[in-house]
Amino acid sequence: MSSLSQVGSSPGPLAVWLPLEIALVHSRTSGATARKAIGLLVAVLTIGGMAGTVLAGVVDAVSGSLTVTLLVPGVLCLLTSLVVFTKVPESTARSDRKVDGVGFATLAIAMVLLLWGLRMVGEVGITSPATYVSLLVAAVVFAFFVWWELRVEAPAIDIKLVTSRALGPLYIVGLCYGFVVFGSLAPLTLFLAADPARVGYGFAAQPPLIAGLSAGLALLACVGAVGFAFLASRVGMKLLLLAGVTLPGVGSLFQFFFHDELWHIWIATLLSGLGYGLLSGALPALLAELAPADATGVASGVYNSIRTLAGSIAGAAFAVALSTYVDSAGVPLISGYMMIWMTSAILFAVAVVAICLTRTRSSDTNRCVSESRVTE
Repeated sequence: MSSLSQVGSSPGPLAVWLPLEIALVHSRTSGATARKAIGLLVAVLTIGGMAGTVLAGVVDAVSGSLTVTLLVPGVLCLLTSLVVFTKVPESTARSDRKVDGVGFATLAIAMVLLLWGLRMVGEVGITSPATYVSLLVAAVVFAFFVWWELRVEAPAIDIKLVTSRALGPLYIVGLCYGFVVFGSLAPLTLFLAADPARVGYGFAAQPPLIAGLSAGLALLACVGAVGFAFLASRVGMKLLLLAGVTLPGVGSLFQFFFHDELWHIWIATLLSGLGYGLLSGALPALLAELAPADATGVASGVYNSIRTLAGSIAGAAFAVALSTYVDSAGVPLISGYMMIWMTSAILFAVAVVAICLTRTRSSDTNRCVSESRVTE
């Protein structure tokens, strides 16, 4: 699986790195400078995930020990902690609000129950009592969470802000983006590895080819993430975001109609990778710009959580799709993959509508353009 998904689905302590980094960036700078910094942060995280995948394989092959392999990221995290403690400046903007312990605990319980239910969908099916009871309880707990957040003085997550005209459409885009990028990578790997002589589709791809496609997708995403600030200063954030969702949408649609030759997959990967890069840099950057000064970390954290949650839902949904469309031997039919590609294209079409409903601050855009010209 691509390093994009690894970065996006990291455990709790790692998943909050990018939101905290974005908050620190916006406490020190703004405009085009902040956008460039965020683009570099996203690109470095993606490259780090890809390099970690390669390093893990090398260490495991040399040492032959899973314990040694798992020690490597632990040591790297310790070294990183020292760098953060000694070199990273503290934030200048602080909130005097109290911590909403009830809100955070309720949200955590709701998400754990939801993720467990989604896991059960893939393992025992939607009709299992363990599945629908878990999903039902998750819905009830989440409803209580929303009720609580709308009434508490200092909410863990400002529901009104998340559903506002300024930020709400961007979270919808993040939901669609996370659903596709984290949910479609595993099915694509299965499609590539399928033996065409046996099932009528696929390329009997070996690990080097699959790894090459994943690396290509990650590198293209890095290019998009690094370059989004430069492009935004020329065409504006709204048009850039439209390009970010249109490119992978066209790629998914192209793959729906053309998937018999390997170059078809490479074209879809090219379009998707560039679009993912633009979105991975521009979406959190714009969210941070539109959020209040003391809520940039929360706004980015909600975005990360929505993407991860969407990926979990997509994983379960796409697994059900592949298990539904099977032949007499239980092998997935090509129609299951085609449904996944068409679903991805439709979700990006929804994202296009959401971006069209987004209101960006013209003053911020003009300031970014001016600042970019000065720095150049």
